[in-house]
Amino acid sequence: MQATFAAGTTLNVVFREPSTHHKVRATVAGATDAALLLDLGDTGARPVRGADVSLVVGSRIFETVVNHVDERWTTVRRPDLLVVDDQRRTMRSPTKLLVKWRLVDEPGAGMEAAYVVDLSARGARVLAEDREGRVVGAEVKVDVGRHHFSGWIRRAEAHEHGQLSYYGIEFADLSKEQQTYIFRTLGKVRIGEHDWA
Repeated sequence: MQATFAAGTTLNVVFREPSTHHKVRATVAGATDAALLLDLGDTGARPVRGADVSLVVGSRIFETVVNHVDERWTTVRRPDLLVVDDQRRTMRSPTKLLVKWRLVDEPGAGMEAAYVVDLSARGARVLAEDREGRVVGAEVKVDVGRHHFSGWIRRAEAHEHGQLSYYGIEFADLSKEQQTYIFRTLGKVRIGEHDWA
């Protein structure tokens, strides 16, 4: 029987070390079809990557495995019977992030700055200069520090300032590392830290 809950749900993460059991309170920051992003807070024990953990939600227990963990955030494989009703394929978080981007078919053109006004696990909406060729279907490159993303413009909408437009970008073929990076960034944004992870 499936269980459904919303991002923001509090649950317990239970795991075992060789001689000790741990129970850590965590908050669901978001989800995709494959993974959950959990905020473990600032203190307490942490499971290791690859560890078997139990997610205790009310009277329900879901067994899963840790994909990634750092000081505060962890991603775990989403149990088949656990559904998050605002999975990140549709959920966006408002941001104040800076990226650099360009069209793929302009290899000689330099990367230009743009502001990410909202971010999801599958894409971003950026505010940038309105330029020829930035149309729906155009392939783009987006750089965030050491991370380089590919994608397509899926939406284009004029800004009230005539020289700017909003561009909805869908990321393509995200690696596990890239997905984790976006999850961590979204987690930071949701607690008010508008910076890349």
